[in-house]
Amino acid sequence: FILDAFSSIFVWTGKQHSEIELRWSLESAVEYLKTTNDGRNDKNCPIYRVKQGEESTSFTCHFHSWFFKDGMTQWSKEIPINDNNDNIELVSDLLSQYNRTYSYEELSSGNFSKALDTANLENYLSDEEFEEVLKMTRDEFNKMAKWKRTKLKKELKLF
Repeated sequence: FILDAFSSIFVWTGKQHSEIELRWSLESAVEYLKTTNDGRNDKNCPIYRVKQGEESTSFTCHFHSWFFKDGMTQWSKEIPINDNNDNIELVSDLLSQYNRTYSYEELSSGNFSKALDTANLENYLSDEEFEEVLKMTRDEFNKMAKWKRTKLKKELKLF
């Protein structure tokens, strides 16, 4: 769920979501902000992720019916009220993991976020490592027939 509080935007995520669902919800909030016509942008309107059960008062204060009992959230007797923002994360920081360069070792061993485009793992390699591993430039690779690219990626465990 996305909450637009004007000075900031919150993406609330439940406990049972896949990595790809998380990525899509974070990217949706970024796209939402880009489409506003009120002068807000990523410099003056931060986007935060809030996890279910770890809601901070900076998030819950936007709901007049959100109440706490005995210093606990209304849903759990085990989770104390969070009066600071320790549990909210900047969406830009979270999304950076999907746009960074990965090493061949990370990609071929499966040591990466499952929200990456697994059909195109070669795109996450640096140009230098791409040429070293695939023995060709990106342009040469992209000119190959699709079945040849797929075969090569399978041989290199990039699929």
